[in-house]
Amino acid sequence: IVPSMDQANVFKVYNNTKKDLDIIQVKKSDFPFTPLFQYLDDENISNLSNLKEFEECVTIPVEKTISIAFFNNEKFEVELRDSSGAFCTSEWVIVPSRGVKMIKLGLILSAVFLDKIDYLLNDQCSD
Repeated sequence: IVPSMDQANVFKVYNNTKKDLDIIQVKKSDFPFTPLFQYLDDENISNLSNLKEFEECVTIPVEKTISIAFFNNEKFEVELRDSSGAFCTSEWVIVPSRGVKMIKLGLILSAVFLDKIDYLLNDQCSD
């Protein structure tokens, strides 16, 4: 059964930061009654049957928008890695409950998270 757009709670997620970011999949063991996130590389979603589940994470490149179905999840985790793939930091983001179905990561991530991106771009990542 393909859910409706409202049931799927689909948002366009725009990476307007200076670094590729990962959206981490929810752990089924932590949320047993909640569907896993699904995504589409295209921001212009018209058919929910094209959504794909992802195992661990989906990467959103800089200046790229993807569509993510959050279903009834109330938050999601954004992860930052350095150029070699080493973990640097992560932050939980609340899925908006109303308003425009667009999440601009550069506007909702904390100043501390965004400072770490700047730090990485200066090639000095070592937490």
